Amino acid sequence: MKYEVHDVNQCVKELSINVPAEQALNDYRAVLSKFKNYVAVPGFRKGKAPMSMVENLFFDKAKESYLNEKMYEYYEEALKLSELKPLYDPIPLEMNWSKGEDLTAKFRLEIAPQVNVT
Repeated sequence: MKYEVHDVNQCVKELSINVPAEQALNDYRAVLSKFKNYVAVPGFRKGKAPMSMVENLFFDKAKESYLNEKMYEYYEEALKLSELKPLYDPIPLEMNWSKGEDLTAKFRLEIAPQVNVT
């Protein structure tokens, strides 16, 4: 995972996150396999439908579930790496992912101003 921090002003930063396509796809598949156990596909018992069929029928919901579950983990990891200490919850500005592509996200963070006393 890669991240970049951009200064908007002294107290506002933008955190851009880029998750490589392979990692994003692996994480999506892990969420999809859990998702598969809860959906009912006609002609199959719960959890027994082929993964491709579940994905074709429920791709939008599975993608939403993936983004909701994993985006917070990616954000937390980027915060630890960047050593930023936000005052409030982030404001998501954008979140883009298509299967087979890198996941990109951008958050706006408010941080405490840096004061130097001399």
